Parts: sequence; structure tokens; C-alpha cells
Amino acid sequence: MNALTIANTADMTMSSQEIAELTGKEHRNVMRDIRAMLAELHGDYFFLKIKAAFPGKAR
Repeated sequence: MNALTIANTADMTMSSQEIAELTGKEHRNVMRDIRAMLAELHGDYFFLKIKAAFPGKAR
């Protein structure tokens, strides 16, 4: 049996830095991929909402 069972049902999260370390990618490339996935899932409207929420934050 090769089933994976997770006992803890709490939300599991991972930072983009952790993903970069685990995959051997540069952090900037992980961020690029995350943005591409979010755009595919939510469209460009998602990024407009993020910009509105964080007006002084530069990418």
C-alpha cells in the first residue's frame, strides 16, 4: 500500500523561500511561477486586487 495519510487536518503552508530551497530553484523563479499559476487560476483581476490592497508595495 502506497497511500499517504495525513493525521493533522490543520492547513499546511510553505513559504516561497522553502519551495525554492526544496526544488533547487532561485527564489525569483519560484515567484515568477507562482504569479503565472495565480494568473491562470484567477486572471489579471487578481493582481489588480493585490495592488489595491498593498498600494505602496513594489514587486
